[in-house]
Amino acid sequence: MGTILSVIIPVYNVQAYIKECLKSVLIDDERVAYFIVNDGSTDDSELIIKEIIKSRTNVFYIKQKNKGLSCARNTALDYVNSKWVTFIDSDDFVDNYRFRSLVRTLCKNKFDSNLLCMPVKNYINSQATILQDGRGYMSVSRYVSNMVVGKYQIGVWSFVFDLNTLRKLNLRFKPKALFEDKFFVPDYLKYVSKIYFISSEDIGFYYYRIRKNSITTSNINEKKVKDWYESGKYMHDALLSLSPKLDKNAILKINENENMILFRTYVDLLKLGDKKNAQRVRNELINYNKNTQMSKSMKTKVKNMLIRFPIKFMNTIISLKNNI
Repeated sequence: MGTILSVIIPVYNVQAYIKECLKSVLIDDERVAYFIVNDGSTDDSELIIKEIIKSRTNVFYIKQKNKGLSCARNTALDYVNSKWVTFIDSDDFVDNYRFRSLVRTLCKNKFDSNLLCMPVKNYINSQATILQDGRGYMSVSRYVSNMVVGKYQIGVWSFVFDLNTLRKLNLRFKPKALFEDKFFVPDYLKYVSKIYFISSEDIGFYYYRIRKNSITTSNINEKKVKDWYESGKYMHDALLSLSPKLDKNAILKINENENMILFRTYVDLLKLGDKKNAQRVRNELINYNKNTQMSKSMKTKVKNMLIRFPIKFMNTIISLKNNI
């Protein structure tokens, strides 16, 4: 039957987690090919990987100089040759039966979709909570409506992608971007008519580990704020380009999400002491609210009220909050 699924695992300095990740992910089934890309690790990640994969014939190990997560994924995409492709972050893990069950599911079903969405749990301090789960087909509009408010995930590890679609689009991850999935997934959605959700009852869960000093939990800095702003604006524009597939509610939520991104950028720039760019984003936010239709939730109303206050007043509020 050949390779059905390719699994891409970028690795960088995760010696504390890589063993658990690989032990949960790897199965001896030639229908699954694993591509592990060591992106210049300086710890013992390589030693751990080589020990685990030494007797496996369906695992391909690639070593390169450190170029970042996006480039590691792109390197692996050049090697894959299968019907489907998915991604694993090397500090995460899955239920042990997940890939055996997923392969059976992929072989058994002829999906009328080129994007499959999978069950995910948050994993923090050894506690797991469900982030998303479901079964059956869903419109792009409904998925987007839920994704932009955080009910569904945009991380590529929560999807199975059709490789032919990726190749036709020549879709790649943006190098050196901190929020690379916000560029990748919206572009892929342009070529999706509907999404199929695979249930946890069939394949179990992916465990998305929240840890200190990760991109999502580390303190803000200039690079992080800039990438948050740029990825948010890109996602906003890409999702709005799907408007023929979207209902009014989805468009309103996309606009409200952009309002949130601009407001958070404004506040974070003030925290960094960058008043010049904070003023620029504040003006952009005021104009955006003036000219854009969105649902008027209480959170949005509060944000719109706060941006009317002078920057000096906002700085005082932020200082008081940080000192509490």
